[in-house]
Amino acid sequence: MDLKLRLPDADAKLMEANSKMEEMQADASRQQPAATKQQQEVGQSQIQLSHASYMNRYPDEYEAVREYLHGHDSKNKASKYKLLSFGSATGEEAITLATMYYPDNGGGGDNTVIFGVDLHQESIDKARASWVAATTNNGGKIIPESKVTFLNGKDTSISAHGLYDAIFANSVLCYHGTKGVNPESILKKYPFEQFESSLGYLDASLKVGGVLAIVNTNYHFSRSEISKRYTPLLAKCANFVPKVDAETVAYERSDNKDGMEDCVWVKKEANL
Repeated sequence: MDLKLRLPDADAKLMEANSKMEEMQADASRQQPAATKQQQEVGQSQIQLSHASYMNRYPDEYEAVREYLHGHDSKNKASKYKLLSFGSATGEEAITLATMYYPDNGGGGDNTVIFGVDLHQESIDKARASWVAATTNNGGKIIPESKVTFLNGKDTSISAHGLYDAIFANSVLCYHGTKGVNPESILKKYPFEQFESSLGYLDASLKVGGVLAIVNTNYHFSRSEISKRYTPLLAKCANFVPKVDAETVAYERSDNKDGMEDCVWVKKEANL
């Protein structure tokens, strides 16, 4: 048989298989339960000691997420992703994603929308002002303001705008940087159970097949119950926040001197 005649059939079968997989993931996402009351309370009172940030802070992570999403959705040339910057501070991360990694391309390409959530109203106000400035070039709008929305997490649950294709929770799931901080004070201020609840809050608003991107945490994501439903993407980022062993009440020793760790995780299944 002529090979050229068989290729279209093979392509059609592959497209059909991919379509069925996407439908299964969509069904699983629709069926996943909402965050528990405890997860909701923890998530909406997340400790955040610093509100400082800067543009393109985690480029390796951002690039890995973009490559995954575009590859995962390669058939859709006008993708519309929904992203969340959890602990968005003064907005640099959300603005970075909107302007550098998911630009609108004149309205004919990427239609991604981004939500930034924080608990500090002054930071939110600064983020909104910075975004308005970023969308304006010599008095003319170059990016729709509706592309990025900043919210106060005390008033609005992240689930109000979910489910998300990607959630970024960088330098948020940790207690770090204060004078005299040590393993004992970390375990008291931000125990592992609270870390797990925060992860559950995020997980409940993430699509199956979506990605959770986290840099700088007090504990290894791989040791959480939630991680059993995730698989690490081949992406590593530098972490400067030391990990704590809850059993020994001590900092964990790492043979990895450069601090490079898995930072992007793909959600395989819902918590049914």
